[in-house]
Amino acid sequence: MNPEFQHNYVQTIEYIFILGLLIISIITFIFYKNKNQRLLGMLPLLALFAHQVEEYVLSSLILGNFYHFLNWAHRIGMDISPLEVITINAPGWIIVGSLILFKNHTALFSKLFLLINSILLANAAFHLGVATSLGGFSPGMITSLFMYLPLYIYSILLSSKKQVHFRTVLLLSVLGFVLHFILLMRITVF
Repeated sequence: MNPEFQHNYVQTIEYIFILGLLIISIITFIFYKNKNQRLLGMLPLLALFAHQVEEYVLSSLILGNFYHFLNWAHRIGMDISPLEVITINAPGWIIVGSLILFKNHTALFSKLFLLINSILLANAAFHLGVATSLGGFSPGMITSLFMYLPLYIYSILLSSKKQVHFRTVLLLSVLGFVLHFILLMRITVF
């Protein structure tokens, strides 16, 4: 077990995850009801907050503290400090949330949507890969399968509809993976 998984910073950010999910869910619902053209830009942020709630709150609530994300990460060799929980997750809200600034009918939006969903897919690949290799549950794998993966597939379809070249789709997808794994290396290497 990670000795600091119940640190005040971690508990505070868990409340922020829950509050963020609630607020983003309400905004997403309002956008959906009003047929707001920025709805699509909200979906990755909704998925991100749902993922964080699954990792830090629901997994340990349902399966016990053994499956709190920090304890799971500790078991696989990633020692994440309470401060890193904040410094890793908070910038993601800004990056992913930036999609709401763009109208979803442009080629630029489709490229940014693809890049951001590639980053999220890399996170999904991490969860699913580790869970598969260890033959167990990874906190975060449910949202990875049912939110991150479908959003990535949709981002490819949207890019195709906006006639984004295949090389650009491939480049943005690889870039998303590289960016995500640079973040992971910050934890595991440095």
